[in-house]
Amino acid sequence: MKTFLSFILSFVFMASFAGPLFAGALDELAGQSGNRHYRMQHQKPVNVAPAAPMPRESVESKKKHSEWLIMVYVAGVNNLGLFHEAEKNLDEMEKGLSAGQDNVRFVVEYASMSGDNGVSFGNGTSTLLVVPDKTVGIKSQVIRTSPGADTGNVNTLSRFIHSVKQCFTADHTMLIIWNHGGGLKGIASDDLHGSGMSLKNLSSALKSLVSAYGKFDIIATDACLMQMLSIAYEFKDYADIIIGSQQPIPGPGYKYDSIAETLSASGGHSAEDVARIVVEQYERKYFSYPVDPKYGYAYPQLSAIRTKYLPDLKNNIDSWAYLMASDRKLMRKFNNSSFVNNKKGIHFMYHLEYSRDLVRMIEIINKNRNHNDSVRVAGDGIRNFVENKLVIKNFSLSGREHGVSVYLPFLEYDASLYEPLQFAKDSYWGTFVRNIVQNNIDSW
Repeated sequence: MKTFLSFILSFVFMASFAGPLFAGALDELAGQSGNRHYRMQHQKPVNVAPAAPMPRESVESKKKHSEWLIMVYVAGVNNLGLFHEAEKNLDEMEKGLSAGQDNVRFVVEYASMSGDNGVSFGNGTSTLLVVPDKTVGIKSQVIRTSPGADTGNVNTLSRFIHSVKQCFTADHTMLIIWNHGGGLKGIASDDLHGSGMSLKNLSSALKSLVSAYGKFDIIATDACLMQMLSIAYEFKDYADIIIGSQQPIPGPGYKYDSIAETLSASGGHSAEDVARIVVEQYERKYFSYPVDPKYGYAYPQLSAIRTKYLPDLKNNIDSWAYLMASDRKLMRKFNNSSFVNNKKGIHFMYHLEYSRDLVRMIEIINKNRNHNDSVRVAGDGIRNFVENKLVIKNFSLSGREHGVSVYLPFLEYDASLYEPLQFAKDSYWGTFVRNIVQNNIDSW
């Protein structure tokens, strides 16, 4: 979730443990430290109440069918654990649930670290059945423990989902991956093991799970910078809906209490209903989020998109890119750094300069009067497709993000990150981007 190290103490500590997945992110993300440091330092920690493993007969008694099964993979063995964000989100889930209802069931794979009395990494993960509780502190019951488990390893995620599917059934399923996100670099850093999930490893694990149990209704990432077209396309066969953020997600993450409360209160929610609820409650939480003017791109954003339209969007983008490439005059303009990178140009995501909002890119290019009508018409078609078919709900505090970003670096094309992804293999976009980068380098 959420960008890396937020104050100088955690910066020093994490610098010694951070794994290779997010190498270089410490310096890059230091700009957000002021606001996050203040909020997290002054929030009262939520303590986890000790709980014995749930007896088998108790697990069986909870096995009855629910409308929604929400599996939350809380990988908090990082600075988010130090800031108690994992505990707080669990506490929110408990507070939002209503006693005696069976509309929704939350099951959480939980791991965190503590800095209250010296840094403690804990010992592996616990699988928790979230129970309704209005008091402060975690009362959820432990179903299973996995000593030594590495939350940055996809096998830990797979074991969690396998175990949940053996215990619980539901009409609809949602998977939330809770952690730090790094765009094409992947998700779920574990600072004890120095690990994290690459997109290809995560994709392989999800493919196996879907083969065994069927598609998820929703896959959501409560993690920064993950709502990119190439990422969503990678997961398109594993869920009907993808929820994620083009921008950083603040440390407190999703509004779990309101999500749980809404789903507990009544049944009959479709996958699109739930997707809208998640985004609407996120908007409610961050509508007046304070933004440091020095870092003006750090605006909260969250969107839900329909995966069934991703192949058509890929085809539309290919057609547009071919038209662009054939217009040499426009390409020269497009390659100009002031056109691409200034604040009035193609918007890039906070500390992720290769991630550009797709619709914003189209809008800026279509304002240029020197290109032919075919490029303009194709661009308008993409914009309308994104807004009217692809996106279910979008919240953008800045108004610059429209729901999905594309890979568009300026000077550095990272083949090791981009080309293993399925979107790179299926589309013309990689060739288009390489030509742009090469022209930028030649004219630098």
